[in-house]
Amino acid sequence: MIRVATFNCENLFSRSKILNLNDTPQQLAQATAALKVAEELKKVLNKPTFSAADKAKILDLIKKGKGFFTVEEDRGELLQGNKVVAKGASSFFGHIRFTPKDVPEVATDNTGKVIKALEADFLCVVEVEDREVLGRFNAQVLKTKRFEHHMLIDGNDERGIDVGILSNFPLGTIRTHVDDKDGNSKIFSRDCAEYEVILNGNRSLTMLCNHFKSKGFGVPATNDARRRKQAERVAQILTQRFNLAQDLVVVAGDLNDTPDSNPLQPLISVQDLHNIVDTLPANDRFTDIFGNERSQIDYLLVSTPLKNALHSVTIERRGMAKFPGHFPSVTETSEEASDHAAIVAQFAI
Repeated sequence: MIRVATFNCENLFSRSKILNLNDTPQQLAQATAALKVAEELKKVLNKPTFSAADKAKILDLIKKGKGFFTVEEDRGELLQGNKVVAKGASSFFGHIRFTPKDVPEVATDNTGKVIKALEADFLCVVEVEDREVLGRFNAQVLKTKRFEHHMLIDGNDERGIDVGILSNFPLGTIRTHVDDKDGNSKIFSRDCAEYEVILNGNRSLTMLCNHFKSKGFGVPATNDARRRKQAERVAQILTQRFNLAQDLVVVAGDLNDTPDSNPLQPLISVQDLHNIVDTLPANDRFTDIFGNERSQIDYLLVSTPLKNALHSVTIERRGMAKFPGHFPSVTETSEEASDHAAIVAQFAI
């Protein structure tokens, strides 16, 4: 048996410890003081020539900022051990790097609860900032339930809203489609990242992780057209590169539209590709709650061999604040794991 899942984690981003606003008054006071120290250090480091007093001040300020920031040397040297060796600002090229806050918070911990509940062998994760953040989440939140492998390729969204994978199986070939174009425009808002998962016996499964253009922000007709182009391109990738009647293929992620929508039809209608939640009762297929409307916008679309091997499918909604049966730790929207449900399916493979 293998368990395959998808989950929009809703903004799994890094947070600078120095800028975090949810700490105790004492911690906030320490962070405020450290921010002033960083500003003072920046002024000293911008001096064309460092005097002996400047060098002593640099060391003192770096010491005061310990735990909140470090000075990264990109080119040249500022320090050798506990000694400032740079003669001035032109002697080295670097920056002040704010230390990330450890991942666990109430909302992030609830995200972890959802992922642990899935018990997936591999999982498409949506809205993750970068591989470093995914790795820290895997180690610090999932802990004993952490995955053996994690991978993420930066996509086209300037905000760092990317798609990645967590897997207990080794990863094989990885392909990105960030540069796929329709004329002069890039097709994917983020990416259609292809991750080959090597199963037992060297049989492989390919997961295409997606996050289509949202309905918000912009002209609805333009957004719909962009989503349809994305659906057309994923359909083209599937038909050109795979035999869905024989290969193990999953299209996963947040497609930001319903199965009956016009933008998704080029993908939904691909032969030998199946929307796995269609095996559930019609009133139990929703992954999103908007007002009084419940709809499916998250997907596990699987090839025929996987559909034929389906053992079970579950939609995990306990991380959603609007779902009546949510985790007890989800007491308000700011604490929810995500405003999306996760989907997990088990296959007799």
